Amino acid sequence: MKILLNTSFFFTPTAAEKVKSTLRDQWIPACRSCGESQPVCLKMSSEEGVERMAIQTLFESETEATIFLNDILQPIAADLTRTLGANAFTCFSTMMDVIEL
Repeated sequence: MKILLNTSFFFTPTAAEKVKSTLRDQWIPACRSCGESQPVCLKMSSEEGVERMAIQTLFESETEATIFLNDILQPIAADLTRTLGANAFTCFSTMMDVIEL
């Protein structure tokens, strides 16, 4: 069963440049190399003092998505949190089964 890995990002406007450059230079290339298709980047509506976006990547299986999340994406997110601080950046990932109706 195919798995969609959705990672949502929340960051302050002052952290936006660093977050976006890291996603563009590290996260998205990693998604391209390991995922099944081009990742989809989504801008969500901002709230006062918080910018929000998400990146969705399709994987062949939950095992592949889990390995990718743990080995590649978590270290990138941890580095952003260390660099920017937990008050300026956070993210979380959700795995969803792709179904047909």
